[in-house]
Amino acid sequence: VRNALLTDVRDVVFQGNPFAAEISALEFYAECDTPLGTHDFNMKYLKALAGESFAASVAGDACICVGTVLGPREALMRFCRLILMLGAIPRSEIGGAFGADQAACNLAVHLGLIEGQVFANHSRVATLGMVDGEAVKMSEGLIRNPDGSASPVVHQYDRHPELMKAMWERW
Repeated sequence: VRNALLTDVRDVVFQGNPFAAEISALEFYAECDTPLGTHDFNMKYLKALAGESFAASVAGDACICVGTVLGPREALMRFCRLILMLGAIPRSEIGGAFGADQAACNLAVHLGLIEGQVFANHSRVATLGMVDGEAVKMSEGLIRNPDGSASPVVHQYDRHPELMKAMWERW
């Protein structure tokens, strides 16, 4: 195995081969067009994981979703070890580890703890949780991005009832 995809399970559909285009490094995908600092969920867990100062230092960076990460096998294994290590930091004051993986991913990438490329949403992966439902449509059995293209991997389609219904009917 040269390349692999780490992905959530419940809310992901495949519309094409995610490995068709060349993969040269770890690929991370933004889940929206606005930076981390504008998302209360992400900032809460960034602060809990690494403190106010580190969270503030990456607040202007892309909001990466850890629900889909693609890349060379060895780099993914290093990434997983790093996320596990960062996630081991106690967070009892916020009630557990939920959200720690997303925070650790954003810290690892934006602080340069791991090398990789951050791609815009609606590239190889489309993450739809924060996308306006009017911006994405079904066409020819595929979920279409705002520009009409179809990403090979669609994450969080179930946040939009009409897309969820269509995917459940199809699959």
